[in-house]
Amino acid sequence: MKIAIIAVISSIILLFSIIILIGKGDGLIAGYNTANEKERAQINVKRLRSLMVGLLWGVCILLWIPVFFDSKELLLGTHIMMLIAVGTVVYLANSSWCKKK
Repeated sequence: MKIAIIAVISSIILLFSIIILIGKGDGLIAGYNTANEKERAQINVKRLRSLMVGLLWGVCILLWIPVFFDSKELLLGTHIMMLIAVGTVVYLANSSWCKKK
């Protein structure tokens, strides 16, 4: 049962990442979809897309780690790694890395 739930969740995440990767899912990126035209003009969309796709693929990988290694300590470590990954993406998205020069 646990594997089926993780498979469904990771499939949905991968589908969203593919939609973002091909450029049709900019509305799925939080913050970018609510920005006005002036703010969107300052953002390097290709870098923002690659950043979000990397985060989504990383989350998918981290979701599967506790399935293969059944350990509560590893599950806690996986959650901590997810928080670090999300924090890194938020930092990079708000830094000059995703801004147009």
